[in-house]
This record gives sequence, structure tokens and C-alpha cells, in this order.
Amino acid sequence: MKSIITCFLLTLLAGCSNFPYMPDVEQGTPINTAEFKKIHTGDDEQTIIATVGQPSFKHVFHDNQWYYMIDNKAYKQPLVYKLVFQDHILKTIKPNQSV
Repeated sequence: MKSIITCFLLTLLAGCSNFPYMPDVEQGTPINTAEFKKIHTGDDEQTIIATVGQPSFKHVFHDNQWYYMIDNKAYKQPLVYKLVFQDHILKTIKPNQSV
């Protein structure tokens, strides 16, 4: 009986080590810094889309928050900029934001 319980516990521990497996998936397409510097507060959504393209992703619960990934080879990971709109006009640009 003791060996059955031990085997059961070992199986549970072994199965929980990396469950469920979640591969790293890069979302969106990073843009370069030169393109991103062309946008400014006061621009409307359509101007920003025409300048740098669609956002890498939008906030699920807040339609007025867009996120852009900036290609950053120095840190080997993209920088994320959060754009916040009010009445379809860009109000703030916040660098290095987590989603």
C-alpha cells in the first residue's frame, strides 16, 4: 500500500513539472524605431494606422489601448509601447509597458 501511494505521488509531481506546455509565441510584428517616432500625441487613430500600421495587439477590455512592439536588438527582446486614446485621438504614449 505504501509503495502504491509513493508511486502515485511521484507520478503527480512528474506530471506537474511543465503542465500544460505553453510554447513562447511572439505576437504581432515588431516595427522599427524610426517609423514609431513619426507618431505624436494629438494624432487620430487612422493617421497612426497609416503611419505605422495596425497595432501589434489591442487590450482585450479597453478598446482605447493599443500596444506596439518596437524591434530592439540591443536587449534581444522588443520594447512595448502602450498608446492610449480618448475619443479616437492619441493622448499618451507610454514606453516599456507590460500587457
